[in-house]
Amino acid sequence: NNKNNNPITILKNTVEKLLNDKLIDYDLKKINKIYLHSAGLSDSIIYFIVNYLNNLAKKQNISIEFIVIRKYDLNKYGMTEKKSKWVFLFGQDFDKSFYKKLLVKDKSFLQFHFANGKQIALLKEFQQNIISVDPSLNIVLSSLFIAINISSIFFRNNKTIHHRNNEIVNKGLDRLSRSWYYLNNSSELEHQLLNATKYLLYKRNWKCLGSGVNYISAKDAAISLIRNFNKSCAFDVLENHKHIDISAESAVIIFIANIWKKGYQSDAFSEIEKMVSHENIPIIITNLGEIRYDGMEMEIDLGEGKKRIINVPVIKMPKIDEELSFPLNVLLINKILNQLERHKNNSKITINNNVPFINPSEMLFK
Repeated sequence: NNKNNNPITILKNTVEKLLNDKLIDYDLKKINKIYLHSAGLSDSIIYFIVNYLNNLAKKQNISIEFIVIRKYDLNKYGMTEKKSKWVFLFGQDFDKSFYKKLLVKDKSFLQFHFANGKQIALLKEFQQNIISVDPSLNIVLSSLFIAINISSIFFRNNKTIHHRNNEIVNKGLDRLSRSWYYLNNSSELEHQLLNATKYLLYKRNWKCLGSGVNYISAKDAAISLIRNFNKSCAFDVLENHKHIDISAESAVIIFIANIWKKGYQSDAFSEIEKMVSHENIPIIITNLGEIRYDGMEMEIDLGEGKKRIINVPVIKMPKIDEELSFPLNVLLINKILNQLERHKNNSKITINNNVPFINPSEMLFK
């Protein structure tokens, strides 16, 4: 039973079964590189899995590096390299004949059709439960399950590492559960979302920016906006935002939450200040407790010679581990998409890439 149909509760219950299962033991004591290649999965998903695993390895001082390998790079790496292993993650749509030829070369490959043996039954059960609650979360949360599954195989050289990995995984899921609850129940966050969406509606150009682990969130958000609203939306690393035309006067969703690298947040603040000076409206996704953006103001053009000073829109997220920021960002973007969809349906507007959803003169301020 999954009380309250909470997706993270469903995930936690499934992970508990996974971690209690007796898995196959691989001799991994001399392994220092794990190559991951995906067939049929998006870049955002495979990089999320790799980011998660590398962060877990770092927390446990395990000298294993997980590396993404693209299809065209497969022949560059030694598949029988003594200190490496391979994991193939297969989606539903992939070239079976191509990979069959590769996989028969080396029986030591660890193959996942998302999961293996009993684990595939767990994954299918989990996916069915998630789809019944919210189909839009199926891919990202299934990918988190896969990442945890892989960690349970590679981080088990001894009982101490095995128990430590399980502890880190479970504590991370507990924090994710609390953050998930906040995003779904906070009236303050709902107000911030409504305010931020307003500026997306009146700007013709959209962009998404993010650095480090948040780059995949920026890319995924841009793809979702394009797919749902048939409007162009660029994405890039925050530090490279000039490459996507800073002078275009866009609404720019900027993911800076949950990156704890020293100096990063102050550098991000400096980049956002430059952006505001070019009349771009940043929609800043940061953390609860971050106050430096609270007083940031900018002037916007309402048309017909009218201008207005506004506070830069800010959305504040709970603090969470870097490797778990992507699922939380996906939930947030889903909420923004729902807000935009409701406005589109209520207004009965025709989506046009050359004009904003609403005329600037229609903007409402409270």
